[in-house]
Amino acid sequence: MPRLASQVNGERIFILGTNWVPLDAYHARDRERLDRAVEMVVDLGCNLVRCWGGNVYEDDRFFDLCDEAGILVWQDFAMACAVYPQDDAFGARLRDEVRAVVRRLRQHPSLALWAGDNECDETWVWTGGRRRDPNRNVLTRSVIPGVLREEDPSRPYLPSSPYVDDVAFASGRRLLPEDHLWGPRDDYKGAFYTESVCHFVSEIGFQGCPGVESLERYLTPGERWPFGGSEEWRLHSTAPLPGKPSMPKARQSTRLTLPSMIGAWAPKQMVAMELAVERPMPGNCCWIVKLNCCTTAFFRFGSMPCSVRGM
Repeated sequence: MPRLASQVNGERIFILGTNWVPLDAYHARDRERLDRAVEMVVDLGCNLVRCWGGNVYEDDRFFDLCDEAGILVWQDFAMACAVYPQDDAFGARLRDEVRAVVRRLRQHPSLALWAGDNECDETWVWTGGRRRDPNRNVLTRSVIPGVLREEDPSRPYLPSSPYVDDVAFASGRRLLPEDHLWGPRDDYKGAFYTESVCHFVSEIGFQGCPGVESLERYLTPGERWPFGGSEEWRLHSTAPLPGKPSMPKARQSTRLTLPSMIGAWAPKQMVAMELAVERPMPGNCCWIVKLNCCTTAFFRFGSMPCSVRGM
């Protein structure tokens, strides 16, 4: 199976990374938070930041700070979790976008890798009721690499993250050298995580719950507890659907209090992330799913809600 490894100046390095998402829902305010956010990256000991494909293209200040701190940047082009149009008109618009982005960022020594998108190969394979080969995606196999050959030919390029090449597609996705480990959320020590064969984990995480102080900022008093049947908890869940509970009934016990539920869940999330970072595996990286997120959302991964509000 192919391996995705990282070298700097000829030396192979272990990557401890994090994914970067917009710092504020109002992007005009992103810049004022950049310095503090990059300080968090340094404090965590991360040596690479992945600018995720559902992101915006960051301000030049971000890349300047990464240059100064010696932090590598993996830059996805801004496509994520979808099958994008394959016609010539869309390809031409993407070609112009890629050229503009590359010309703006290619001089930064921190920029280590271009990636075509986030999880679009996965979407090609699994959506629409039929199994499609993502290597037929002209955007990431032809349009983007064509621009890179002209504008930045020496920098590595990954067509998608995770990248489903011919070998991985033929194997039914079993042989992915780089992967996003989002599996069962009931057991962070389960076989899905501990027996993964990928050598580069570019996304991994585990569910938790935001603190009471954060919840009080966007949930009205009568909706905070219990969460069972709460329209506001449902509204802030990953995929709010009419008639669907925000949490499974088995977990909607009124014997708990909101602070005690949060207090019980936080250590479990902490241990899960500790195991993710320290687990023995044949690869050369581990990734924190998101350093920061500006959304006030719960993510219902399995049995409990999660907030990824980091700042």
